Amino acid sequence: INKFSREFVSTDMTIEEGNERLREIKHIKPLPIAVQLLGAALISAFFCLLFEGGIADSLWAAGIGIASYTLSLVLAKFSLNYFMKGFCCSALACVLSLLVCIPFAGLHYASILIGVQMIFVPGGAITLCIRDFLAGHMVSGLAKMAEVFIIAISLATGAGIVLALWSSMGGVI
Repeated sequence: INKFSREFVSTDMTIEEGNERLREIKHIKPLPIAVQLLGAALISAFFCLLFEGGIADSLWAAGIGIASYTLSLVLAKFSLNYFMKGFCCSALACVLSLLVCIPFAGLHYASILIGVQMIFVPGGAITLCIRDFLAGHMVSGLAKMAEVFIIAISLATGAGIVLALWSSMGGVI
């Protein structure tokens, strides 16, 4: 879309040609689900390592990342908003991170959880927010910032509720 918008304003493309190009873009198929799941596993594993997790932690993060991302794909079919999707995926990641640490005492649930949550952090929206502010577009920057904060709150709320329930049931954090 970004490339198209640049072409549209810098060439003599007609509105009809522009609409045709937009229809072509609309029909571009997304990456296969297997590739998306591989990406989720790699993102989870590498961010887990970045946040002081070990090799075993990152392997578990990869598996939990696949599970959480699969849930997000299922929830997308129901057209849930970002808040609910982030909340549910974060809660699942937290539950699974805590559960794998029960039989394997050397694992760090926090590193695993943070690694998995990084899949859902809206990096593109954060970048656009900053770009809009730097360009002087305060309204669109504030709108993007609100979206980023809502998603961050959903991720924190999903994990926070699970951690509070876990702790209240006697689980060690």
